[in-house]
Amino acid sequence: MRELEELSGKVAELQKNCPADHAGIFASGHLICRPTAREAEEYYHYLVYEHGDWEAAEHTVKIRTRGGSTSGAKLAEMKEVIISGTGTHCVKGSYDEVAAHFKLLSECGVDGMAIGLVNYIDDFPALRDEVLPRMQHLGLRV
Repeated sequence: MRELEELSGKVAELQKNCPADHAGIFASGHLICRPTAREAEEYYHYLVYEHGDWEAAEHTVKIRTRGGSTSGAKLAEMKEVIISGTGTHCVKGSYDEVAAHFKLLSECGVDGMAIGLVNYIDDFPALRDEVLPRMQHLGLRV
C-alpha cells in the first residue's frame, strides 16, 4: 500500500475475485505516533535517518528489485520504507492523524491491519489509551 489514491480501486479489484461472502482484506503496517505530528516526524527522522541501517536496506532492495531498473528516487523511498518498518505500510502522525488514517484505510475497503510498533513496551500505551478510543469514536471499533 504505497499509493493511497489507488487503494480503493485495488481493493475493489481484489474483492471482485473473492467468494460471494466477502473475504476480508487485511494489510500489515507499522505505527509511529506521538501526541503531535511534529513529534512523530522527529521520531521517524531519528529512527530512519539517525539510526537506520542503510547498508542492510540497500541489500534488501537489491534482493527485492532483482537488479531491475528502478529510479533513484524510488530506490531511496524503498530503502526508507524498509528501515522504518521492514517494508510495511507506515501509519505516522499525531493520535488524531493516525486514527484518521485508519479511517481512510477502512473507507478504501481495508478490513484490518496487523500493526508493528518500534518498542511495544513504550508505544503500546499510546495505541491503547489514545489511538483506539479515537478509532472507536470514528466508528472503526465497537
